[in-house]
Amino acid sequence: AKVGAFHCLLQTEAEADMVLAKARAGADFKSLVEQYSIDAASKDISGALGYIQEGKIPNGFARRDMNFESKVLPLEEGELVKVETALGWHVVKAGPREGGGMKPLSEVYDEIATLLRRANFGDVYNDELQLVRAEFEAGVLSKGIEEYTGVERNAARLMEGVRSETLVPETRARIELARRVSSDLNAREYAPECLFWIAYLEITKNGNQRNCKKALDRLDREHPKSDWKKAGDLLRPYTDPQNFTVDEADLPLALDSPQEFLEKATS
Repeated sequence: AKVGAFHCLLQTEAEADMVLAKARAGADFKSLVEQYSIDAASKDISGALGYIQEGKIPNGFARRDMNFESKVLPLEEGELVKVETALGWHVVKAGPREGGGMKPLSEVYDEIATLLRRANFGDVYNDELQLVRAEFEAGVLSKGIEEYTGVERNAARLMEGVRSETLVPETRARIELARRVSSDLNAREYAPECLFWIAYLEITKNGNQRNCKKALDRLDREHPKSDWKKAGDLLRPYTDPQNFTVDEADLPLALDSPQEFLEKATS
């Protein structure tokens, strides 16, 4: 069984309570989504998440969320519920329930297109950004670094954020910091470590084996004699879905820290 779902994503529980109250009072859910939702990918399509079913990762989610499934799957069409996930607070409105079967392409075209855009845009953007940076030898303006981070081309300081989840809790921010240190600041002494960190965060935090492999491939090409490349060789088996299936609960515990990988690779 599966249930169609529409959501309005909010930052705080108070905002979710407010939207939920408005929806239960009869406010148009599509209008609420357009006015309040912070999910840019779905707010223009009424907050559509597609069909929610057991074991399937909802559109826009990085990984399976058991709490979300347990709250949404029992809903009947038109019912509302408030759910917290790693993304924030969701006010979810249930759509039609289905027991299975295939729908016409015309009915699911928008859902498929949205899913593909979400899956591919980040990779395409980052690949193209790297090409443009290389072509024009682009760098980060010192003024911008000073104004927004207080650090002027100080790769060592920025690396502290890459290495520390306490300093920079957001995974995507740590990955972008690593990219900027290795590419924008052209900090060759940190570049191999940055690429390893990107690979490590992609698989342990995002559960993304493909992006992990891409970072390791670049590490192999650009720094074949680096000790971090040797550490990458130890991480690489985890990128093969035939040998290893990413599991949200166990993966962070199953893998050593980057420093432990490095120590094993060089011992």
